[in-house]
Amino acid sequence: MPFNQDTNAEIEQLQFALQAANVGTWDYNLLTNQAKWSSICKALFGLPSDTEVTSDILLAQVHPDDREWVGKANSQVLSPASDGSHDITFRTLNPENRLCWVQAKGRVIRNEQEHPIRFSGVIQEVTQAVLARQTDYLLQASEQRFQQLIRQAPVAIAHFKGPQFIVDLANERVLTFWGRTREQVMNKPLFEALPEARGQGYETLLVEVYTTGKPFASREMPVDLFRNGKLETAYIDFVYEPHYDSQGAIDGVMVVANEITQQVEARRKVEASQSRFRSLIEEAPIASCLFVGRDMVVEIANKTMLGYWGKGDSVLGKPIHVGVPELLGQPFLPILDRVYTTGEPYQAIDAEAQLVVDGVLGTYYFDFTYKAVRDENGVIYGVMDTAIDVTEKVLARRKIEQSEASLREAVELSQLGTWSIDLPVSTLDYSPRLRAWLGIDQQEEITVERAYQSIRVADRASVREAMLAAIAPNSSQLYDVEYGVNARSGQQPRILHAQGKVDFDEMGVAYRINGFVQDVTLQRNTQLLLEQQVQERTEELAAINEELTATSDELAQANQELEDSNVNLSRSNKNLEQFAYIASHDLQEPLRKIQQFGDLLKTRFDGSPGEDLVYLDRMQSAARRMSNLIRDLLAYSRISTGQIINTSVSLNQVVNQALDNLSVVVEETKAQIQRDDLPTVLGDKTQLGQLFLNLLSNAFKFSSQDKSGEAIAPQVTITHQQIQNADLPANVKPNRYAETYHLIEVSDNGIGFDKKYLDRIFQVFQRLHGKNEFAGTGVGLAIVEKVVANHGGAITAASKPGEGATFSVYLPA
Repeated sequence: MPFNQDTNAEIEQLQFALQAANVGTWDYNLLTNQAKWSSICKALFGLPSDTEVTSDILLAQVHPDDREWVGKANSQVLSPASDGSHDITFRTLNPENRLCWVQAKGRVIRNEQEHPIRFSGVIQEVTQAVLARQTDYLLQASEQRFQQLIRQAPVAIAHFKGPQFIVDLANERVLTFWGRTREQVMNKPLFEALPEARGQGYETLLVEVYTTGKPFASREMPVDLFRNGKLETAYIDFVYEPHYDSQGAIDGVMVVANEITQQVEARRKVEASQSRFRSLIEEAPIASCLFVGRDMVVEIANKTMLGYWGKGDSVLGKPIHVGVPELLGQPFLPILDRVYTTGEPYQAIDAEAQLVVDGVLGTYYFDFTYKAVRDENGVIYGVMDTAIDVTEKVLARRKIEQSEASLREAVELSQLGTWSIDLPVSTLDYSPRLRAWLGIDQQEEITVERAYQSIRVADRASVREAMLAAIAPNSSQLYDVEYGVNARSGQQPRILHAQGKVDFDEMGVAYRINGFVQDVTLQRNTQLLLEQQVQERTEELAAINEELTATSDELAQANQELEDSNVNLSRSNKNLEQFAYIASHDLQEPLRKIQQFGDLLKTRFDGSPGEDLVYLDRMQSAARRMSNLIRDLLAYSRISTGQIINTSVSLNQVVNQALDNLSVVVEETKAQIQRDDLPTVLGDKTQLGQLFLNLLSNAFKFSSQDKSGEAIAPQVTITHQQIQNADLPANVKPNRYAETYHLIEVSDNGIGFDKKYLDRIFQVFQRLHGKNEFAGTGVGLAIVEKVVANHGGAITAASKPGEGATFSVYLPA
């Protein structure tokens, strides 16, 4: 039914009154989903009056802290359980950026079925009323909160009144800190209530604050207090503040303190732990360091790690990418960041790194581990790095791999087959070529039984015997056998030559054998053909031998003459041995007598005029030369006729012994010796000792002089290398053939000699200088040449006058 004029007038008057009271209205028809919002309502939500709004837009204008619960209140009033009344107070967003509180009152109208059909109401600003209520509440609660704050403060608070510092305020925290009850301290002078606090400096501080008005603050101050039945040291952070009365005069001192004893002790434990941790890193037997923070600052690094980086202490305190900039672009920095972020450790083996050491960029390899380091709360604060330099191991392994690759290539080029047997598990590994020779499929697993099936039946026993002999304890460790292979359809029988070497464990038990196989079918067929040809030639020679029978008498006579020559040679050797005995005993004895009597005569005629003493000196000098000559001839004779005792001889030890015997000469001449590492050879240690003793003695003896006549210190060099037989000089003819020879050269800076004398110097009694220039018998180099010949080698020399000499010794390797 339409409204009449009186009703319209009443509505207009109501709207006017609402606008005059700055009250907004809203009306929401829930059936038609249409809403009317007054301009005042929009303004209270911070929206212009001409804005087309919805309930969602208005809700978006509610203060974020109130938005959720206001939305729930609006939904709740529409629920069947609500009585339909709505009254809420909340904040809205205001374009003027001021605080705006509004109160919304309304009601939900329901139909006969209790379904909501309309939601209407008014809204007005209540900011002043809300703030007034809040102010009253704050004023009323302020005093209570202050008292409560003092009582429940998490820090110790007390007030000392007057120059006697009477305790007139003390909360529970300060009483607990002092270890006193309230009755023991209230309204008493502080240092009577706490007598143990005297003499610790706090009286002076309080007096200073009370008299000057200047506050005092300190951290981690120690104080001794009688608590828990004993004197304890506590630590506090505290502030002394002067307190003023209403006239502005100081009437006391307020103290606010916080006991931090546990924190100090915990920190000291942490510091001690960190000190131990630092010491552990610095003294670690492997490279170690600690990176701290996201930037990976190098906090600690031991000398080994600093040596790896090649930067010294300059990297400490710097991010690792700054201290070691060449790591940028390498994988280590991202890995460190990942470990720091996730806490998951990282480990790497043989990791390649480019580092600048001694100013040179080089490639190095490391085994390293990154591990996150956490504080007492479990929070990651750094990364621990431990590393081992494995550069030499990696390079050595790569050399081995290269050698193995070269070996495989050589095996391939040589058309050899390879094989390996794991003896404990009886598994065999054959190369593809060997599998093809034996008719074994490339994918087929090889057992001992399968391997024997490919071998000719007649040869299986010999193969088994050769294998058992090779793997037996104390065997030669070598496996060498030749066998035939069963012929396959359409193919000729194949003959193989297998060789191998057995590996034994520390208990002497064979565990592996590796070897090569060569196809010798062609060689054996050729050999068979040659044997047939030899048989034919043998038959031809038999006929010739019949013709030579007539000359057998002449051959018998020649054999008798040869036998007689051998008897004479044996007699001659015995005579030489007898001479050697006489030379070492009978000839030396008269010489010793001559020298002894000469010494007696020199003593008797000491100081006498004339040439008597000169004659005696010449006589004794001749006797000494004769004695030396006999000794050298005896040595030469023994080397010429003696048997060589072949043993494994270290030439390093031989040279050491020779230099020890010549130590006096080395010291007198100030000789300098440079030497290579020398090999171990098969020979006679005594004879090899005489060889190097004579060569070194000559090098020291035949030294040069400078222009002033001063002796020049000998410079002697001993070098070693291996040389192939094909590379021997044309003039070197060793006494025994070998594939390779040890070339040992002894060089000096002495007087040298003319090359035209090269054929003479190794002969007995050959001297290139007078006996008054250089001592000697002329036998030493003859002994050297004989020793080298006895050992199947050769010796030669190269020299120029005044430019030193080089003696080259070739010994079979």
